[in-house]
Amino acid sequence: MTDYTAIQDALLKSEETKQAYWRELDKVAIGLRQAFESHLGVEKNSTWFDPDSKQQFRYVELGYWDQEAASYQKPEFIKYKNGDVIPGSEKTLEFVIKLSIDSPVNPNHKTIVHIDFKLKKEASGYNVEYTISGETSRETLEKSSLEEGLSRVSENLSQGIIDALDASEYE
Repeated sequence: MTDYTAIQDALLKSEETKQAYWRELDKVAIGLRQAFESHLGVEKNSTWFDPDSKQQFRYVELGYWDQEAASYQKPEFIKYKNGDVIPGSEKTLEFVIKLSIDSPVNPNHKTIVHIDFKLKKEASGYNVEYTISGETSRETLEKSSLEEGLSRVSENLSQGIIDALDASEYE
């Protein structure tokens, strides 16, 4: 029975280690949403009401794509609720930050920007990859200066969205 007990112990340790890994990545993803919201100057956890769905949404919302959607359907954005486990594979957390932008001429109209992320833990920190309007960027966040890294990514996200909205080619 000693080998069986050793195998059970190894299984328990493996599961605990994996859970800790994913929880750590979840915390970084939540921190990134909060840092981006703060960088934009949006009031913390500020929301708007969508009369069509009759739901409240944050202006800066953390979520993920519904992986169960059929290949011919547009995947549905699922907003993160405290305690959710964001899907991941191959040690990479895949999530989305959805930014709702009020129209300057009609505050009832929102433009929605989805930013896709891939986050992976490395020895000294985290590798983050994000895609805005088909343009992918990669950055490294050092554990020792995580807040500074989240701030830097937030600045780059803002500039990436501004660049994506550039309509100078129509002038």
